[in-house]
Amino acid sequence: MGAQKTPATSRKRTKTARAIQRATLQLAVDHGYKAVTIDMIAEHAGISRRTFFNHYKNKQDAIVGPKTERFGHAYDWLEISEKPLLQDLQCLVRQVATDAAPDRSVIRNIGKILGESPDLQPVFSAIITNFTRELTPLLSRRLGRGQEPAAHLISHLVSQAIALSFKDWTAGNDIALDQIVDQANRSIASVVQALDPK
Repeated sequence: MGAQKTPATSRKRTKTARAIQRATLQLAVDHGYKAVTIDMIAEHAGISRRTFFNHYKNKQDAIVGPKTERFGHAYDWLEISEKPLLQDLQCLVRQVATDAAPDRSVIRNIGKILGESPDLQPVFSAIITNFTRELTPLLSRRLGRGQEPAAHLISHLVSQAIALSFKDWTAGNDIALDQIVDQANRSIASVVQALDPK
């Protein structure tokens, strides 16, 4: 029987995975993505090749970073809330950003790499796609039977608003995470306003 993962083990695993991601991104910025090897990443991160492969399948996975489940029970409140949907979506964006606690230097390095290796865009777009996929069933349950298409479209709106806001960090703009969240929430509100300009 395998050893059970404790919260401390899980935190250590995530910390190592993040360190590998940071090393991969920095090497890709310094040497170009194509020149980076697993050996270079392992040496830069201070780990063995085996440890690298315990966390990632390849350097492309390492650039994206550890996979995390974004929508656990912590987001169940969205289903049962009786507040206006727009207000709840804005709370959700704030909670997701706070829980993710993104590293500004990681986001900036991703921006640099995408500038030099646009062929990696689909890799990072997959993160947004996965976020949309996770949010859609939650919104479907909130909106009710027969509203799946609306839930899917709203999930896309929220995902894209977050992605567009984070572009300021990829551009190297020195703004706080709260401002990124506020910007995403303003974008969502402006689309709602455009659709129903009462």
